[in-house]
Formats: sequence, C-alpha cells, structure tokens
Amino acid sequence: MSVFQLKSQRGAVGSEWWGEEFIDLMEEVGDVGRLSRGRTYARQGQIRSFSFTGDGIEATIIGSQMYRATITFPQYTSDEKKTILEWLKSQPVWMSRLFSGELVEEFVDTVREKSDVNIIPDYERMTVRCTCPDYSDPCKHAAAAYYYLGECIDNDPFLLFSLRGFAKEELLNEFRRTRQKSRSDGDGTSNDKKDLIKTYYEMQLPLGTPVPVLPDETEKHGKYIAEWGKSDVKLQRRDVSVWLTDAYPSASAFSRSIIRQLVTISSESSFEEK
Repeated sequence: MSVFQLKSQRGAVGSEWWGEEFIDLMEEVGDVGRLSRGRTYARQGQIRSFSFTGDGIEATIIGSQMYRATITFPQYTSDEKKTILEWLKSQPVWMSRLFSGELVEEFVDTVREKSDVNIIPDYERMTVRCTCPDYSDPCKHAAAAYYYLGECIDNDPFLLFSLRGFAKEELLNEFRRTRQKSRSDGDGTSNDKKDLIKTYYEMQLPLGTPVPVLPDETEKHGKYIAEWGKSDVKLQRRDVSVWLTDAYPSASAFSRSIIRQLVTISSESSFEEK
C-alpha cells in the first residue's frame, strides 16, 4: 500500500504564500489539538491513499483503524469563471506565472476586492467529511488529508482552479481564441515600425526632428509567453517563462532607449559632415 507523507517534517506546512493561506483558513477554525494530531498523521505517513475526484480529494488515513476522509471544493459559477478570465486577459503576466507554477498575490487580491471572487476558498465553503465517530470539523483524519492537500496546492496552485471546475485546457483555449481574433483583426504594429524607420532614415529629416516613438509590444509578448505555458526549464527554482515575462518590460525599455540614442547620434553625425 502506498504512503502519502508531507515533505515538511517540522514547522509550518507549505512554503508558498497561497499554500500557507489555504492551510491558515482551516487552522483559523479548527481545534488546536486535532490539527496537531492531523499534522503528525500526515508527517508520519498515516495517509495510505490519496486521490483527486474532480471536485476535491478522497483519502484513507490510519488512526485507531482505517478511516476515509473527503474534501469537496465549491465550484466556480459561470459568471465567476468569466470574471477570472477577464482579469487574466487584462494582465497576461498573471496568466504566464500561473502556468509556470506561481499564483500572483496581486491577482488574487484584485479579483477578491474588486469582483468579490475568492480564488482561495474559505474553509466554511469546503465540504469536509470523515467516516470516524468524531464530529469535529475537521477531525484529525480530515485535517491530515487537508494538510497533504495544502502541500499539493503549494506545489501546483492551478489545483485551486481545476478542482473548482476551471480546467487548465479550458483557460488556455480561451487565450488561444483571443490571440487568433487579435491576429485576424490586425493591429498594423509591424508596418508602423517600418514606416517610422523609413521616415527617419530614408527621408533625411533635418536635425531636431523628434525621434519617432516605436510601439511598445511588451503586452503582446507577455500574451505569447502565457500561451506557451510551463516550459519545465528551471532557473533558480523558477520556470524560465517567468523570467522571460519579467525581463520583457526591462528589455523593451532598454532597447527602445538604445534605438533613440543611435538615431540621435546618426542625425548629429550627418549634420557635422555637412
């Protein structure tokens, strides 16, 4: 029989803020003694089965005998899913990081404060059951399963979506459709760039003519990275796509400043030769 055991053998369970918050919501309402026993059960390998059920988990835990615990998540409504999707569309970086294994705290706070949607559900909205005779909520067996689930969420925050009826494929497909629509509509960015360069270099405008401002495509690049999803390439424990997402704004600003300097130098050199 398999053994499911917490990686965290002492101290708090979870190392990421979203995993810690998920667990904190249970610890705020649970009995201290039962929670302590639950952590011990989870750390000593007394969880003998653990599986995802689509909208939650099911686990068997050994106490005085074998007990079965279930945890069921509240499902997102269609309106809540639409709200989440719109917020993610507004900030592609949030989406990119989510697919890279990071849940951005600003995204969670924004959706909660401005749209009243909780990405991390309150414990009271969870349905927690156990076959043991203890009627406390949670009992030590359910607490053990909850702690183990919290560590799973700590490793993969997308469980906060998939276990609530928002599959990763569904979210990714929505972004692909948005990308296709954007391409079919066309924004003329590439032509704008060529026209600006042609105007400045080929028409030989006099010194003092304002340097053209190149379009900022940082947001577009962020969307592309989000659509790629997780790359499985790590750099200092972070997915490389996260690094790329963070680097694009800085790289874009730096390259644009270099272009402005080169254009200025070229214009001044032409003036001196005359």
